[in-house]
Amino acid sequence: MCALQEIVRIKKENVRKKNFAILCCGRNSDKHEFGRRFYFSRDIMDNLLDLKPLNERICKIVVKLKYYNLMLIVTYAPTEEKDEVIKEEFYSRYVMRFAITT
Repeated sequence: MCALQEIVRIKKENVRKKNFAILCCGRNSDKHEFGRRFYFSRDIMDNLLDLKPLNERICKIVVKLKYYNLMLIVTYAPTEEKDEVIKEEFYSRYVMRFAITT
């Protein structure tokens, strides 16, 4: 399994072949931004339980393993040159959504 960032296509389309698949996660837009695709081998693809965007910058992947389900959170964080307001909004939403309480 591999996350591919900056893969920009106007149409959200999945590619499925005999030994692998490349799946889209994110919004369908005519803007060239937030392009995310995920490469899955056939073994992983057979055990993929969930792949969905949580918002335009965060995707959740759930894969069934032998003894448990593995959940991966893939983020597309704003780059250093982005406005401070955009970065602060992203990180505050991220922390609120995934904060671990003890």
